[in-house]
Amino acid sequence: MRKALTITLLIMMLSIPATLTLAQEEASETEVTTHSADIKQEKTTEAEEGEFSPIIYFMSIAVASAFAMAIAAIGAAISQARAAVSAMEAVARQPEASGKIQIQMILALVFIETLAIYTLVVVLILLFANPFTKYVVG
Repeated sequence: MRKALTITLLIMMLSIPATLTLAQEEASETEVTTHSADIKQEKTTEAEEGEFSPIIYFMSIAVASAFAMAIAAIGAAISQARAAVSAMEAVARQPEASGKIQIQMILALVFIETLAIYTLVVVLILLFANPFTKYVVG
C-alpha cells in the first residue's frame, strides 16, 4: 500500500506543474492588437461553445488517475490483509497443512497485486499515452 500511495502522490505532484504551465500558456495567448489608432481588438484562443478546454481535459485526467490508483491501492491492501488473516487462521486450526495454505495464500496475493498493477498501467497510459488526446487538442 505504501508503494501505491507513493506512486499516487508522485503522479499528482507531476500533474500540478503541468496544469499550471498549461494555464500560463493559455493566459499568454491573449494578445491585444491594434488595427488603427483608435480601434483595439482582443484576440483569444478560447474553446468554442460545446468543446472541451485542453486544460480542463488534462486536469480531469490527472485527478481521475489519482483517484483510480488510490482506490486500487486501498482495495489491494484490504484484500491482501484479509487473505493473510484467513491464512493465519487456517494455519492455527490445522498446523500440518501450513505448506499448502502458504502456497495458496501467496498465489492469492499475487493475483490481488496484479489487479493493482493493471490499474497502474491504465493510469500511466491515460497520463502519458492517452489515445483520446488527439480529439481534444486537435
